[in-house]
Amino acid sequence: MKLDFDIEGMTCAACVRRVENALLKQAGVQTAHVNLPGRRASVVFSDENLQATIQSQVMEAVKKAGYTATPIVAGHSKSISEKTQDEIKGIKRNFVIALILTIPIFVTEMGGHLIPPFHHWLTSHFSFNQLGMWQAVLTTILLAWPGRTFFTKGFAALARLSPEMNSLVAVGAGSAWLYSMLVLIAPQWFPNSARHIYFEAAAVIVTLILLGRLLEAYARGRTGAAVEKLIGLKPKTARLIQDGSDGKRKVFMKSGEKSPFPFKLTLYINELNGKSNGYIEFDGEVKFFLKKIAEKPLTELFNHMAVKIQEHFN
Repeated sequence: MKLDFDIEGMTCAACVRRVENALLKQAGVQTAHVNLPGRRASVVFSDENLQATIQSQVMEAVKKAGYTATPIVAGHSKSISEKTQDEIKGIKRNFVIALILTIPIFVTEMGGHLIPPFHHWLTSHFSFNQLGMWQAVLTTILLAWPGRTFFTKGFAALARLSPEMNSLVAVGAGSAWLYSMLVLIAPQWFPNSARHIYFEAAAVIVTLILLGRLLEAYARGRTGAAVEKLIGLKPKTARLIQDGSDGKRKVFMKSGEKSPFPFKLTLYINELNGKSNGYIEFDGEVKFFLKKIAEKPLTELFNHMAVKIQEHFN
């Protein structure tokens, strides 16, 4: 028996390993496979009576691992492209918001280093505390809104003693924000040489990571679309023709259908004599044919196979 689940929250190969390990630890699960582009997981178990138990165990195990598992109901699951598009929309929205908030923080903090007159203008019109508070407000909004996923997932992973990329971003950006806030609120705790703020570092880190995840999502979307196209090449209809006029059997099999022959060789064709998108399977005659050319180069082997196919249709 097999159960399939949609998995939300996976972003990398480490996530795949973490989910697979969590699934394999469940009693009754024989094998588990997690697909990152499709955001899906499949578990195989032997006892049909345990289906409801296995399903609840899997959902709970994935939740403890930091992700969300939803059982797939035939006809109600989103395609890979649909899920990728939803993910891209969310990441793109967060990136745009983060970029809008980051630009003024970065310009007020780093612009003076690049353009000295701009630095003089800022310091003559605004005090250190005024600029710092302005940056603190924008950075806090950025971390709490578009960047919150790094902290919710990152600190949760730390609590499970299994830190990952979100944990790294949360610790780095959070440390820069906390230190800068303390400098503004309690400057007397720090010597004069250490009274610096690093809000721009926290903002830039989160914004660049969001940009990277957006590009990664676009790449995954292209991969997922290619996978769906390959899946779409599977034949949806089949024809069975036995004992032809030439005394040979010609068979068009459905995907997954058991062959009537003890020996089977399956070849995919796009179009042959007007019969398109089908599988062709031949009987034991091919067994002898393969023995004759087993030591020939692969290209030559395929040429022989093509001739053999034409013979079966002529």
